[in-house]
Amino acid sequence: MEWVETTGRTVELALDLALDQLGIDESEAQFEVLEEPRSGLFGRKDARLRARVKPLSREKPAPERRRRERKPASKSNGDAKKSSTSNAKSATKAAPSKKTSRPVKKTSTAKSQSDRRERTGEMTITVDEQAEQAAVFTRGLLSAFSLSADVAIRKEGDDVVIIDVVGDDLGLLVGPKGVTLKAIEDLVRSSVQRRTEGFGARIHVDVGGYREKRRVALSDFAREVAAKVQESGDEYALEPMAAADRKVVHDAIAEIDGLETLSDGEEPRRRVVIRSA
Repeated sequence: MEWVETTGRTVELALDLALDQLGIDESEAQFEVLEEPRSGLFGRKDARLRARVKPLSREKPAPERRRRERKPASKSNGDAKKSSTSNAKSATKAAPSKKTSRPVKKTSTAKSQSDRRERTGEMTITVDEQAEQAAVFTRGLLSAFSLSADVAIRKEGDDVVIIDVVGDDLGLLVGPKGVTLKAIEDLVRSSVQRRTEGFGARIHVDVGGYREKRRVALSDFAREVAAKVQESGDEYALEPMAAADRKVVHDAIAEIDGLETLSDGEEPRRRVVIRSA
């Protein structure tokens, strides 16, 4: 997937715009901040970043790898006979300085991800293996819900896997506006990402063709709203929706001359606004 470049008043707004264009959640994205927002002699300069769908990893994490940390107390004290109470106090004092020395900042994950890849083994987790693990986990969820349904694997491109759940009376798995389905999809993804450290295939779950039906319905609705905007000249704000749904609306309106879309608000209340160009 190619990079998309966006700007915004803040890094968060620029990232939201990039996620809209890609139609993905932040957990599926890799991004790099190119410029921080700043004020200058000629006015304020917006933040600029680039983002893309997180690339597929071809490597498997080494088993039982644990993060090892050095404690400042052990550096300063060479006396091995010092009491455990004294060591505990030293560790307690050192902890705050360690936390404050690593400020939390929303920046690119590329470096840390590259470091992790360098420490992994040479064994690979193929897309087919990831798909099968996702299917097995989905079947386990169905069993937990005491539901009977068929689970099939469908692939789109090199790194997109769709787990199709087909059966009768599966509305419980979809929930209002697909909320339950989204939660199930997150669980399935997490089960796979434990092995791939977030660099695995893009996993999607669909129940009874719900996602395709919603895509068609959203596209039709967006075109109906577009007609009203063209007639009245007034902009129209849709209800808040997920990044994937916002992308459907953006794509539908992009095919109509004289109109444009923008996203407004912050997650989870972010919405698409349709207006005259």
